[in-house]
Amino acid sequence: AVRRDVTPTIEFVARVEAIDTVDLEARVTGFLLHRDFAEGAMVEADQLLFQIEREPYEIAVAARSADVERMAATLLNAQQQRERMAELVRRDAQPQARLDEAIAAEDEARAARDAAQAALRQAQLELSYTEIRAPFAGQIGRAAYARGAVVGPNSGPLARLVQLDPIYVAMPVTDRALLAVRRAQSAPEGAYQPFLRLADGSVLEEPGEFAFYDPQV
Repeated sequence: AVRRDVTPTIEFVARVEAIDTVDLEARVTGFLLHRDFAEGAMVEADQLLFQIEREPYEIAVAARSADVERMAATLLNAQQQRERMAELVRRDAQPQARLDEAIAAEDEARAARDAAQAALRQAQLELSYTEIRAPFAGQIGRAAYARGAVVGPNSGPLARLVQLDPIYVAMPVTDRALLAVRRAQSAPEGAYQPFLRLADGSVLEEPGEFAFYDPQV
């Protein structure tokens, strides 16, 4: 017989789940120019993964910028016309109706300028969609399309990115075991620590943390 410390343990069959998994999809249509990763490799957050041709969207941005400048010039002219008409009406040289027309023309020019600015922001947003970057660090899977393929919003996922560190380990437990763990967690002398035993029987040295308890057992 020997005397030794005995640590209470509870074992459950668990399932490893990725915290974050995302399917990378194209939000604009175009030729796939570059695929800047090796399939199955680890990638960093914000790393460029796919590059869709930029030229059509750069042209659209330039056209929308020109529209904004033209509408801004039209608005400036309408403002000046309204100011002149206001002065003429003040001198009784023009009727009030002409000033009302000038005010309406200025409002229309301002609305056209605002619409042109919105179209420019939309074009800039579509241009930014030509670069597909990793939203987080993880391991990327197999690419569904090769360089030169035409991709778009209806092409489906280009690849899948899975976060591997950290990960979740989900386990179904009984109400009795959950009650025992919760009491131990709140006890001042210590708490349960979760360790992961792999399929080959080896145990990871680094303990985990209880991050979440489902409200239903």
